[in-house]
Amino acid sequence: MDTTTGAVGGMKGCAMNYYAHSRKGSDSSLWQSVEEHLESVSAITARLAVKIGMPRAGELVGLVHDLGKYSQAFQQYLRSVAGDPASILELRENLAGPPGAGFGG
Repeated sequence: MDTTTGAVGGMKGCAMNYYAHSRKGSDSSLWQSVEEHLESVSAITARLAVKIGMPRAGELVGLVHDLGKYSQAFQQYLRSVAGDPASILELRENLAGPPGAGFGG
């Protein structure tokens, strides 16, 4: 994994960037990677867990608390709330499901 971008992938040019947080209307270069987010939260939870004598447990909790953000569904959601029109349309289609799959249909 590229520790500066959160990119995952073994082939040059085929890496996928996974983001934890976006800024509406901003370029993804300003977004926080999942890896950066998990590491910063882990440092905080480790410091807090010192109070109960469990800094390692606190560190681990911080590292795993948002692993679901490594899913394509979350990445699509993040792009949609950041204002990417193509992602918004794709998200709506995915949420709607196949024709006739809605409530009462």
